[in-house]
Amino acid sequence: MIYFDIIRGTISIILLALVLKSGLNLFHHKIFELISNMFSKIVNNLSTFLKSKTYKAKPYHNLSKNRTDISSSVQLETHHQRNGRQSSSKSITRFPANSLPCKRQRKELLTTKLLKNTTGDVCEFISIFGLNAHEMLMEKYKAFGPVYSFSAFGKKMVFLFEADDVEKLKAAEGRYPQHVDFKHLRRHREDQGYPKGLLVSNDNEWLCQRRILCNPMMLKIGHQIKHLEELTLKTLANAVKDYTVNGFGTFEVEPITRDYAINAFGSVLYGNSFETTFTQSGKKMQKFAEKAKNNFNDAKKLLITPECMMKMHPAWKRHNKRWNFLLKTTMDMIERHSNDTSDYSILSHLLHNRKLSDKEIYINLTDLLVASIDTTNTTLQWCLHELACHPDAQDTILSESERILEGRSSLEKTDLDKSDFLSAVLWETLR
Repeated sequence: MIYFDIIRGTISIILLALVLKSGLNLFHHKIFELISNMFSKIVNNLSTFLKSKTYKAKPYHNLSKNRTDISSSVQLETHHQRNGRQSSSKSITRFPANSLPCKRQRKELLTTKLLKNTTGDVCEFISIFGLNAHEMLMEKYKAFGPVYSFSAFGKKMVFLFEADDVEKLKAAEGRYPQHVDFKHLRRHREDQGYPKGLLVSNDNEWLCQRRILCNPMMLKIGHQIKHLEELTLKTLANAVKDYTVNGFGTFEVEPITRDYAINAFGSVLYGNSFETTFTQSGKKMQKFAEKAKNNFNDAKKLLITPECMMKMHPAWKRHNKRWNFLLKTTMDMIERHSNDTSDYSILSHLLHNRKLSDKEIYINLTDLLVASIDTTNTTLQWCLHELACHPDAQDTILSESERILEGRSSLEKTDLDKSDFLSAVLWETLR
């Protein structure tokens, strides 16, 4: 929920700031027009590549012989039965790695080139799934039912469309759900003598850390609303300034949303110590962001490399060097942390409770910050893109914001709970 609140608060502040600074008069015109044009160019450049892609999916309920039981049988109705037609219920089970794959026709050269030059952002999503991913998914839903498999770039995915199916699957995972083995992170931490952290752990180690991290991660963002408001206004002002200095010619959205993601989540995670470390040195923040982004590229290469050969891969040394820098930066922030009672950061909460060691704290907080950059950045880009394509939604959000503000010039903690339409926009963006 803290992730949802940060994004919702961010978009709220951006939109409210645009209402208050109406003299800029850019909301309906220049900025969103440029954002829309930017995405159009991306799509046009990828059109040839997308035409070469074909996908092949198969319904899971026709592959029961390849299944292995999850801890207990979970009965799921098939698509036909749910639509009133005769069919037997099937068990949802965990698929082994060597089960029959659903092959997808593709050109290996283009696949290699795409994986080499992308970082898991909006551009890559469009290149893999096309512009109308939701329409493609619904076509598969109608053809194969609410549970089916899908393969892309050697990765096998399972799609569940019904909420009760997801609920039953989560229940069947039991006390210790098994997660993807990020072997590159696990080996690096084992070699360096670091704890695994929540991201890499399993079984009881994972459960204990999750329970400890759950409370601070579920804190409402309202405690930091004023700080995030100032941060957003500053980010917006700098963006408009850069836009006007460049003669209204270009407006790059990605660097703005990326830097904001680091600032916003960094402040929530580390509080005052983040301000001390990064605000005084913009180059250090940029270096942190670049290393985090580049590590996603090398992670893809290491994940498809057999573990016995991983240390011979050129990406291994780069990966370790970057992670050492990221962890060192986090350690510096913990050392600089003050006992200021006004600091509502997650770091303050963890240091006060002392249920995790210092190494466990900076491993987990580093993972959270690195993961938040790409996810927050991508969500903001998609939300702005969708708003640019739907002017009526823009008008509704502006009207809702003006009604909630009631003439006030700044946000209050309770304002986010009143932003019903804005919340719906965010949920739709994430969907």
